[in-house]
Amino acid sequence: MKLYSNEIVFRGHPDKVADQISDALLDKYLMQDKNTRAGIEVVGGKNKIFVTGEVASKAKVNADYVVKRVLGSVGYNPYAYEVINNIGLQSEDIAQGVDVGGAGDQGMMFGYACNNTSKLLPKAMVILQYLSKYYDSLRQKDNRFLPDGKAQITGYYDNDFNLVKIKTFTISYQNTELDRHETDEIIKQKALEICNIYNIGVEEFLINPTGKFLIGGFDGDAGLTGRKIVVDNYQSFANVGGGAFCVDGDTEYLTKDGWMSMNNYKEGTEIAQWNNGVLEFVKPQAYIKCKANNLYHITSPTSYDMVLSDKHDLVIKTSKGNIIKKQLREILDENLNVKNGNIGSVPMFFTYQNDLKGIDLSENEIRLQIAYCADGSMLSSKPWNGRIRVKKNYKKERLEYLLAITNTNYKASQDGDYSIYYFNPPINNKSLKECFGECNYNQFKVIADEILRWDGSIEDKVFRTTLKDDADFIQFVLMSVLGTRVSIGRDDRVGELTYNGYERKSVCYEVRVCKNKYSALRFNKTGKFQIEIKPFISNDGFMYCFSVDSGMLILRRNDRVFITGNSGKDSTKVDRSGAYKARQIARKILLENSLKWCEVQLSYAIGIAEPLAIYIDSNIGNINPSKDLYQECIPSNIIKQFNLTEPIYEETAMFGHFGNSQFVWER
Repeated sequence: MKLYSNEIVFRGHPDKVADQISDALLDKYLMQDKNTRAGIEVVGGKNKIFVTGEVASKAKVNADYVVKRVLGSVGYNPYAYEVINNIGLQSEDIAQGVDVGGAGDQGMMFGYACNNTSKLLPKAMVILQYLSKYYDSLRQKDNRFLPDGKAQITGYYDNDFNLVKIKTFTISYQNTELDRHETDEIIKQKALEICNIYNIGVEEFLINPTGKFLIGGFDGDAGLTGRKIVVDNYQSFANVGGGAFCVDGDTEYLTKDGWMSMNNYKEGTEIAQWNNGVLEFVKPQAYIKCKANNLYHITSPTSYDMVLSDKHDLVIKTSKGNIIKKQLREILDENLNVKNGNIGSVPMFFTYQNDLKGIDLSENEIRLQIAYCADGSMLSSKPWNGRIRVKKNYKKERLEYLLAITNTNYKASQDGDYSIYYFNPPINNKSLKECFGECNYNQFKVIADEILRWDGSIEDKVFRTTLKDDADFIQFVLMSVLGTRVSIGRDDRVGELTYNGYERKSVCYEVRVCKNKYSALRFNKTGKFQIEIKPFISNDGFMYCFSVDSGMLILRRNDRVFITGNSGKDSTKVDRSGAYKARQIARKILLENSLKWCEVQLSYAIGIAEPLAIYIDSNIGNINPSKDLYQECIPSNIIKQFNLTEPIYEETAMFGHFGNSQFVWER
């Protein structure tokens, strides 16, 4: 038995309201012009609703009216909100491909079906959908129930991934805090009633576990379209469309405060994306957590350390210099070797010019501070705050030069082969990160030059420290300035005896500048570029990803930075129509072959009509798609089959896109 969790948000949740507004606007455009093409995004919070995106349509739509109608239908006071309309014209570049029947976007979409329920959806997903619909009807009748809310099922699953029993059923609902005992009991009894339909027991309920939920909706949180893509699809039972994705929880993502583990993300934090070699900090469109499946560990002695799912997009530079994406499974043979030798190189670099004001030190004072951080120690006795004890002649010469050029008073003494310099450093702190974290880009260049000059020659390009935070900071500075791969090596010297009997008590981190920006992805049993690929078991049972604008993430594992893909709305946008078609195909194949589960992936290129690939996976293995299926999946054919030029979209945004028999793809 294994524990697994799934979530749904109620119709009045701010993110869900944003989705409903976006799709209600699309419906309004389609009512007047069935050839409308739109990508409408909505963000709301603190009595303001901001509508943006692009539309190509002959229709004239009053966005203010539509927004307020949706707010009122969900249970909010529409007159309390200011609507800001920033919708613009869709690019004509997209129309060149779409007008002749091509896809309106690129990416990958997934469809899923299983035999757990009559809806061909997982039991937990169906139970949560029923509860969400019930709550919406309840809050319309009883004013003690307010619009916002969410629910989560953590259950026991068998080896075939069937829900056996619910360990914890968590329900948080916004309320007036009057008669909480009575309203909690109403919610609990309905949840039990739904669970009994599917013969599922519940060990415990957590209802409003924080104690109260009075401030909610747009007063308590912001809302944004597309932020509940896992909930809207299959609640993490299957892959999510828009891109292939997923790394393990020990992989790190980069923030302005440093590296963080993928399994630990605080909503709203800006993360690093890779945009044509440049690092940009952005708020992700989505943070995805789903059950780990088909993970592989890719390592080499000097460059690679990546854990990726077989459907994850590798970012690769080809022999012609083009940057492309390929799924991991596309480049591996049955023996987990890279096909055809060298298939390209993975980027392992970035540049970054921050816009910080900088610190109030001269260039030479920064250089002196680096020497102190590297080899100095803090003193409590006066008149000197610090000292540096060095043995190598080039360090003595360099330090004396820096002390002289900064007009710093000092006292020198000898201790055998060591020279000791007493002085007051520019900053009485030993941490490089704390001293230089607010430096601007020009100061970064000074730091990069001096750390390599101080701890070796410029040719060696290496810096050593016993502080991991400093190693991380220097790696970031060097990559930002030099735009090349920078590695961190670990030399565990604890217990090692020196020539004079001193026992080392620290780990030394070597930050080394590498020659190449890319590392070749090839399999060679004897060469230095040897790659080892092995199946990997996730430590926590999950895998993670972000969705970002550029489609490429800057990640790190075991201190090795690499660039990789991310997870990635009118009907020509195949992330919608393709997802609906993939669901229909999965249902059909599941029923025809009496399968336990089936997952279908479609991938498209913008402006190209026929899908680039169709991949069908199931509990009995891969299933080859027919040639006719490629024709069926042309966007114009999907649009016609599902009547996607009709105004049907607001309904899909209320309680989910799947499981509702009124939708053609569910029949």
